Amino acid sequence: MKLYEITQKYILVLLLTISMFHNSYASWSDISRGHQSGELYFASCWYYLEIGDRYHVICYSDDYGQTLSFKYICNIDQGDMIPINLLSDPIDGIFYNYLNGTPPGICISYDHCTTWEQCQGGFNNLSICYTSGNEEGVIYSRYAGNAALFKSFDYAYSFDTIKEDSVYGFLEVGTGSSEIYFSFGPALYNNFEIHYSDNGGESFTLINEFDSIIGGFSFSGNYPRIFRGTNPGELYLVSWHWPGYFKIFYSTNFGEDFEFRFISPICDFYCEEYKFTPGFDQGTFYYIKEIDWFDGINTKVHIYYSDDTASTFTEHVHILDSTFPVSIFDENMLDNVQIELSNYPNPFNNKTTVCFNSPIPDSYTIELTNLSGQAVLRKENYFDAGQQVIKLKTEQLVPGIYLCSIKCQNKVLGVSKIVKGR
Repeated sequence: MKLYEITQKYILVLLLTISMFHNSYASWSDISRGHQSGELYFASCWYYLEIGDRYHVICYSDDYGQTLSFKYICNIDQGDMIPINLLSDPIDGIFYNYLNGTPPGICISYDHCTTWEQCQGGFNNLSICYTSGNEEGVIYSRYAGNAALFKSFDYAYSFDTIKEDSVYGFLEVGTGSSEIYFSFGPALYNNFEIHYSDNGGESFTLINEFDSIIGGFSFSGNYPRIFRGTNPGELYLVSWHWPGYFKIFYSTNFGEDFEFRFISPICDFYCEEYKFTPGFDQGTFYYIKEIDWFDGINTKVHIYYSDDTASTFTEHVHILDSTFPVSIFDENMLDNVQIELSNYPNPFNNKTTVCFNSPIPDSYTIELTNLSGQAVLRKENYFDAGQQVIKLKTEQLVPGIYLCSIKCQNKVLGVSKIVKGR
């Protein structure tokens, strides 16, 4: 091989390595479709002023990305939960977030990403590569740094070993019960493989392997990915190609073959992050281009929406600045009061008593919602500042789990999980 060819190859590998470290989390950060038409949830940087004053958010849209609001705000320097990879459960309102801690774990939200709690104890071997969405409370995770597959049946509070070897790369559930895929490749010159299981990951079948024309290659920490659609056997494949763009392919036969749908403009991996998901409705697909600190402080988000299986896209642009949706310089808005709610008995039958400490004299609303987000009981009263006790009659409620929230001045100040027994 000639010297200049060796030099060119070395420079290419060096550039790929540098850009991969620059944006190593890009391929792991996803969008989560909601449970209704037009719903979209995603994690984003909000703004950085200086060390100690840096915020991330979970954004929400219910109109296919035309408008956005914030569900959750965290100061990443104050120990708040940092949203990385959001996934949804089949039950409306339940979401998961990978927690990059020691040990790593998963957090769960029962109220559409507004409040979060860490699942008990985390899981020492949990990988950020995890998936959910086709069975209530079921989550799959690949062993971090190895090829084992783990499965939770109880909303990530515990995991069982399903398969100890031969499960690599990215995980994605299918549309049916017990369906799961894993896909991996390519390294710089390897083919892209898709494997499929219909028995909850106990065994897998190689569906197909694709060369770089479809599978592309890894670029700047971005790897080829598959995403489930809404119909049985429906998959989207996003792959990356030299000199730095992505293609979207579409399959209706569990990934046996793919049809080309879309090619992107050239991407700037030093400034842009990309995220993808099919939508709730058949044929819908989103991708997001996020530009952190585009003006030195704030974030710009481009949401691209398709309703024709990723063939054409409509763009919506949002600047997450000081006007969106609350002032980032208003400390009273950022330092929200958190009220601790308790109730007794819990579990309860036909009545329960809710206790809380009201910080200021004002009108407060106690509201119970089911896990589908529907309000089933609401009580409003004016209270002076201090300890409060509210008795609720619950004969009309069916047995199950409910979320009890307290609101004041249109702000949710506290949420707790309560249980009505049989």
